[in-house]
Amino acid sequence: MSPLYKWPFWKRAVFTNAIAAVGVYIGFAQSDVRLSISLKVHIAVFTIAFMNLMFLVIGPGIYAQKTEGRVAPALWHVMYEALSERPLIIVLVILQLLGTSRATATAIAFMQATASDYVRSLPTAHSMSLRLMGASVLMAGVAVLWLLGAIGLWRSYSWGWWLALVLNGLDAAVTAVLQMLKPTEFLLDMLAVTAVVLLLLRPVRTGFRKRQTAVERVGD
Repeated sequence: MSPLYKWPFWKRAVFTNAIAAVGVYIGFAQSDVRLSISLKVHIAVFTIAFMNLMFLVIGPGIYAQKTEGRVAPALWHVMYEALSERPLIIVLVILQLLGTSRATATAIAFMQATASDYVRSLPTAHSMSLRLMGASVLMAGVAVLWLLGAIGLWRSYSWGWWLALVLNGLDAAVTAVLQMLKPTEFLLDMLAVTAVVLLLLRPVRTGFRKRQTAVERVGD
């Protein structure tokens, strides 16, 4: 059997995410600590993201150095170098993962609400359940978009920059309108505002423009 790091990337990605998801599920199932759905989803998303970092980014780098006969540096040293090279992108990826976990938690909450006693007791229980299920599917789709934004930013794809800008821009705009309608409550999504500001910074924009230009040259 060939080593894990000799597998095609897509096989390693599927294997890593499957193992990480199963591990998170078993961990929650065996834990006696009761956590909210939101906290569970946050833990799951960032645990799986960390596993992807270790097995799809850090691990292959160390393995490549070992196969070349060089002395591989310490694991945490390699991780620090990988994360410190692009600090703004790392922050943006974390913000997109937060958006992923929030949208996922909302989707699960809508789905759970369809089976609640309150919804079942309503005269329009059936139609309300259908609406909640539709909202759950919609939020699940939004969660996928947030996740794609994180992946696109990490891989330095120009579409990742645009997707992240659209998602965070819409989020910031909607919450800004709600903030103006209810000035007595703090409703502005500062995470989305922070992401928009970071995305529009010149070093970030220039980095993605260079990437797009390089891809276009290769295509020519």
